[in-house]
Amino acid sequence: MKVFKLILIGAVFIVVLSGCDKLNPPYTTTNNTNPIDTSQHIKKVLVEDYTGHLCVNCPAAHDVLAQLIDLYPNQIVPISLHVGAFATPVNASYFGEDFRTPEGEELSNYFGNDAAGLPNGMVNRREFSGNRILSSDQWGSAISELLQETQTMDFNITNTFDPAQRKLSTKVDISFLQDFTQTLYLCVYLTEDSIVGWQKDNRVNPEDIPDYVHRYVMRGSLNGTWGEKIAGTTSQNNTITMEYDNFQLDTSFVPVHCSVVVFAYDSVSNEIFQADEKAILDN
Repeated sequence: MKVFKLILIGAVFIVVLSGCDKLNPPYTTTNNTNPIDTSQHIKKVLVEDYTGHLCVNCPAAHDVLAQLIDLYPNQIVPISLHVGAFATPVNASYFGEDFRTPEGEELSNYFGNDAAGLPNGMVNRREFSGNRILSSDQWGSAISELLQETQTMDFNITNTFDPAQRKLSTKVDISFLQDFTQTLYLCVYLTEDSIVGWQKDNRVNPEDIPDYVHRYVMRGSLNGTWGEKIAGTTSQNNTITMEYDNFQLDTSFVPVHCSVVVFAYDSVSNEIFQADEKAILDN
């Protein structure tokens, strides 16, 4: 559904892609020249782990990601996307979970992750030595390279969750630390952590694990697979605020384990400039 609302001097066009049930929320954007305080914020990178619960090699990649998060605390924003045949449910009691999303499938089909063979991933969706899809043993060097670069923008995420109605509202302040000539898009995803379910792992015997803890699972998007154009002046010392109201959480999601993940990227190269995440509830 398209919703237009004029706030100050900005206008924003929102496309909501089906994934979780959604109502008809208002969306707003504000453009101003008062940057948020970035003194306590640091450069972060998005790591997308493409996986599946029937993939016997995928848990090893999950471990690599966990080790990297420990190595670079508060600098990695992880998303685990269950895609393709390895993510299909088997039956109600045996590998019955379905962690697939329309957004994850669309991303995998576009970038070719499932076709390349799981597990694999992307780091800020940048190409390294001509490759955007990276094996887990390449993630560390890619992260190290990106974290040495100058931070170009920062986010401040404010989440408001109504537990009675299970409605989530999110406000994202984007503070630009340099001028941008590229057309930028903002994505706002929902992830859920600590989901217990089945997983194959060829490092153990038997390889079928009934109580595996799935981390950072992609659950859907508040503004579609590809997000929306950041409307306004993307110049240094300017802040743009974008808001998303009344996103309906699926009844199967555990709110205390859910987070909002945001990132901004170049609409031509698909490269991500900055990412961040915030739990929907204060822990």
